[in-house]
Amino acid sequence: MLVAFWGPARGQGRTTSNMAVVAATIALDHHIRVLMTHTHLKQGVLEHVFSQTRAAAQAATSGGMDAIERLVQCGMLTPRG
Repeated sequence: MLVAFWGPARGQGRTTSNMAVVAATIALDHHIRVLMTHTHLKQGVLEHVFSQTRAAAQAATSGGMDAIERLVQCGMLTPRG
């Protein structure tokens, strides 16, 4: 399943919060892994959505496209997870 969220103006469409809620709901309802990403180079709202539960883990790692690239290089980014 592939779901895309888009808004006409940055910061006004609530697309990031909607994406996080839908992804978390799908993951919990179907017990599957979900990959969420965006096209911004700097960390933003998406990286901080779940930060309260994973603060220690996120402090030592980077996110965004760098993290996805590392998963691909290690062979850990697969359709089955």
